[in-house]
Amino acid sequence: MNTGGGDDQHEEEHEEEREEDEEEAARNNAFLHHLLAAMVTRQRTNDTNDELIASLKRSGALRSPEVEAALRAVPRGPFVPADLADQAYVDTPLRLAAFGFNISAPHMYAMCLEALGLELGHTFLDIGSGCGHMTALGGQLVGKAGRADGIDLLPEYKRFAEDNLQRLKVETGLELPNLHFEVRNCFLPDLESLVDLLNPGGILVTPNEDSLVKVTKSADGQSTSIDKLASVRYGDLKVPSDAEIKEAQLALERKKATTIEIPPDTFVQDFARLLNNPDLSDVTFVVEGRKVPAHRFILQVRSEHFRAMFSNGLKESRDSEVVLHDTDYVPFMACLEFIYSGQVKIPDPDFAIELIGEANKLQLVRLKALCEDLISKNIDIENAAYVYQVGSYHAVPRLRSIALDFVVTNFDQVSKTKSFLELDRTLLLEVMQEACKLVTQTRGNGTSSSSSSSFSS
Repeated sequence: MNTGGGDDQHEEEHEEEREEDEEEAARNNAFLHHLLAAMVTRQRTNDTNDELIASLKRSGALRSPEVEAALRAVPRGPFVPADLADQAYVDTPLRLAAFGFNISAPHMYAMCLEALGLELGHTFLDIGSGCGHMTALGGQLVGKAGRADGIDLLPEYKRFAEDNLQRLKVETGLELPNLHFEVRNCFLPDLESLVDLLNPGGILVTPNEDSLVKVTKSADGQSTSIDKLASVRYGDLKVPSDAEIKEAQLALERKKATTIEIPPDTFVQDFARLLNNPDLSDVTFVVEGRKVPAHRFILQVRSEHFRAMFSNGLKESRDSEVVLHDTDYVPFMACLEFIYSGQVKIPDPDFAIELIGEANKLQLVRLKALCEDLISKNIDIENAAYVYQVGSYHAVPRLRSIALDFVVTNFDQVSKTKSFLELDRTLLLEVMQEACKLVTQTRGNGTSSSSSSSFSS
């Protein structure tokens, strides 16, 4: 009997089993690595959205610039109740006892959005939208050409999500006209029924038993592929009966009728509404030919510059219209927004560089520091010399020191850039002096004269 063919077949089967085992082991190792990183990261306390995003990037949950941009534009804070505000940027689920549901941990949102790969013009459905944060993130990613819908079981949930969306608009200025929340109970809680909702090429990310899975429908709509993203533990998706929904609605209505709701303080929002508003205005600035109504008492309380302007006894302190020369309209308005509301959106380091000069002139110390912080975190080879110049001209010593250290440490590359070649003689001399100090210190420590930077006379 010839068994050679059978042996080859068994060997092939064993080889396939080994490959499958190796792939499974690789997936498990990757997941364990991600889980460990996430656990370590979540042990850190994040006080700001920037810190949360940094921790998500360290853990590997956040990878793409598109999802990062969405998380920056749509922070978690406006979607978290006031009593949990101190935990808004901690990477952990938050229990909303009053509503009976959890707000998922940010790393789960990041993981799901990365898997979905949402693009401008896509449609996005968030089943069980809760506080509305995930729906809003999806709305930001699909843009005005797309559509995002969040559905949940009760009107109370819908109102909560809509209130949070309004709070996002007030705090950040972001509007998402393509986003809608609805009260719906129109699907079956099983994977097959949810997959049926997908268009050809559509993607579903959902918990399924003890796994978070990504289901992709083929371009022709005839088949699907399933990838496991992580091991998770969620409650089953439930479809309540009409009677259960009615009972829950009555319970919420009774609670609302017997609860005294203390409205949030609107002090900041009230003052912010006076920005560029002629109501009660007693002075008008003219900036680049555009008139800006303002209020002396607010300006004097918030800015040393304006306090001096309106109390110096000179003509401008009495005039109802003040022309501001050598002032750019956009950064000036950003400074006024900060004066009136205590906050302002700084979209990128380039705008921060524009803004820091005006903030310095108006003596807005906190705004100046916010600009300084953003600029310092984005210093690179091309802009380092220019940032050093900005720090010097606008009397920002810490920014100047940070930029100077970067220039000296990376002298070989920075010295070839346009911004370095345009430095004036005084600043160039300071760079060379600092470079000499570094070389002297390096040699004094007994290290080799060849270091990460070299200088030639």
